[in-house]
Amino acid sequence: MNRFRDSIVALAMAVLTVGVLTATPAAGAATKYWSGDGTWNATNTNWGTSQGGPYNVATFNTGDDAVFEGTAGTVTVSSPNNPNSITFTVTGYTLSSGTLTLNGAGIAVNTGTATIGSVVAGSVGLTKTGSGTLAINGTCTYSGATAINGGTLTLGGGTLVAGAVL
Repeated sequence: MNRFRDSIVALAMAVLTVGVLTATPAAGAATKYWSGDGTWNATNTNWGTSQGGPYNVATFNTGDDAVFEGTAGTVTVSSPNNPNSITFTVTGYTLSSGTLTLNGAGIAVNTGTATIGSVVAGSVGLTKTGSGTLAINGTCTYSGATAINGGTLTLGGGTLVAGAVL
């Protein structure tokens, strides 16, 4: 009886050890930084990995946090992008064209005004933070609640989908 129990314990420990050794932790979102004009897609290396640049060393991956800083510009969204969050630290940025599918609900405008002319999609809602103004001129197809936790949110030329709460 002891041999059977010992064999079961040894087998369980072996399975547990193999499971621990082969488990791969999920990659976390990285924060990526942008400055100036350009095209945001999955292949261009227009992003930096540290605040203040350089801004030409990384691509943007699904689930990354996007921070627009430095010199404001017009950013053309040329393919669907799935940011976890978007933060504008300076006034004057415009995101145009394409689709932004929010993986996380947060868009922060810390000062002045940021404009999004892209389609804003996703299933997590939208939470506007920061003291600045977020002007969404593109179509809103996201579902979930809309919360304004700071500053101003303007919707011009866009449509809120059914179920969105202001």
